[in-house]
Amino acid sequence: MTRYIRYHSLYAAIAAHAERKALDLVACRRLVRRCEVLMAALHRDAETAEDTWFPHGVDRVRRFRTQELDLARAADEENLNQSYSPRRWGF
Repeated sequence: MTRYIRYHSLYAAIAAHAERKALDLVACRRLVRRCEVLMAALHRDAETAEDTWFPHGVDRVRRFRTQELDLARAADEENLNQSYSPRRWGF
């Protein structure tokens, strides 16, 4: 079993949803970016002292966490260098 199974499952679910809803390229990319931010933020909430491995993105999402997650700013596609990922399609 791969440690990335959560991400493989996430991308499969995103693809199925995008097909079902007939999302265009922009909407699909927005969904991917927001889901990646949420996945990293959720992992951060589950961190324990025993965690020695963090999935990609946890370190990049931390700065968007205050009392609440600023999802729109974290996944912003217009200012890539200020978002969680400098790449259009995220991680």
